[in-house]
Amino acid sequence: MYCPRCGFANDEGSLDCRHCGHSLEESRRPPVRRVNRLFYVISVAAAGLSGITMVIVPAWQLRLHPGRVLWLLPLVAGQAALLYSAAVSLVLWYKAWQAVQGGPARTTPGKAIGLLFVPFYNLYWVFEAYWGFAKDCNRLFRRRRVRARPLPEWLFLVSCILTVASLPLAFVPVARWVFPCLCLAASVGVVHFTARAINDIARA
Repeated sequence: MYCPRCGFANDEGSLDCRHCGHSLEESRRPPVRRVNRLFYVISVAAAGLSGITMVIVPAWQLRLHPGRVLWLLPLVAGQAALLYSAAVSLVLWYKAWQAVQGGPARTTPGKAIGLLFVPFYNLYWVFEAYWGFAKDCNRLFRRRRVRARPLPEWLFLVSCILTVASLPLAFVPVARWVFPCLCLAASVGVVHFTARAINDIARA
C-alpha cells in the first residue's frame, strides 16, 4: 500500500507508513457524511406517534362497533405511518454502521439491517444491531480519541428489551397499548444519540 503523504510502498495491512509514520488506517476509512439529526428525530417521533394513535383508536372503535368499516381507513393510514417511521429508522441505522466500519465493527451495514428481517433470529440480532452498535461506536471513540460524548449504552439495551418484550405483550389487553408508546420513546432517544454519533465521527 502506497502512503498518500510520501508515496512510500508499505506492506499490505500496515497501520502506519514505515517512512514518514503517517497513519494508513486513516486512508482506508470510508468517508462519513453528516446526517440531519432533526429530520430523523422528527420523522421517527411524528410518524411513530401518529401511527400508534391511528392504529389504537380505530382498533378500539372497531371492537366496540364492528360494523363501522370507515374506521379501517385511519387504521391503514396508521400502519403506513409506522412503516415510514421504521423505514427512516433503518436508513439511519445503515448509515450508522457505515460510519463505524473504519473501527472495530462487529458487522457490516447490510448484515446489520438484513438480519433484522430473519424471523426468530432477529430477536437475538436486534441486540447486536442496536446495543452492539453503541458499544462499537464508543470503542471507536476511544480508539480514535474522538472528542465526543459516549453513547448511553443502557438506553440502547433498554430499547432492545422493550422491542422484544412488546411481541408477547401484544396479546395483553392493557400492555399492548402502553408498550408501543414506551418503545417509541426509547427509539426516539436512540435515534437522537445515533445521529449525533454519526456527525461526531464525520467531524472527527
